[in-house]
Amino acid sequence: MKLYVDYSKLQVPSKKIAPPTARKIELPALSESDAQRISAFRKWMQQRRLSENTVNTYAEVTVFYLRYISGMKLDLFSAKSIERFNYDFIIRANRSISYQNQCINGIKKYFEFKGIPIEQITIERPRKPRKLPLVLTQDEVKGLLDATTNLKHKALLTLIYSSGLRIGEALSLKINDVDSKRKLIFY
Repeated sequence: MKLYVDYSKLQVPSKKIAPPTARKIELPALSESDAQRISAFRKWMQQRRLSENTVNTYAEVTVFYLRYISGMKLDLFSAKSIERFNYDFIIRANRSISYQNQCINGIKKYFEFKGIPIEQITIERPRKPRKLPLVLTQDEVKGLLDATTNLKHKALLTLIYSSGLRIGEALSLKINDVDSKRKLIFY
């Protein structure tokens, strides 16, 4: 005999807090001198072998920051200007925590490029909420494997599921990494 408890009547409805309303901030165009600094900043990051995506992202957020402080007539290298940029450009616009951290990283990297000690300016970083991964049940996995008709795909899915390997790890395995006699995988 199975019994189920309905907890819905016990739950307290959560009050959703609306994010601050985004107001449109008109940013001035980037000045010629700032455009040259951004170009030099890009080259500086490339010389440090940062990935092209990182270079593009950091340069983009730095351009927004420079345009913002120019329009607001703020001091370039102050904690207050960064806090205002963070609030107006990120929080009010309801951008993600990841984007907020990218902006902070980009601005800090620009400060490093300019030779400004970063220790003087403390910037609080938001933490990403930790979420547990969704896990398939054994029946769902069995259904997935049964539905796969391609033998190569079925072997790869079985390997990933039984060994706990990530897809990139499984794809980079070599024949020498598998000891079939002892039923071991060396990675």
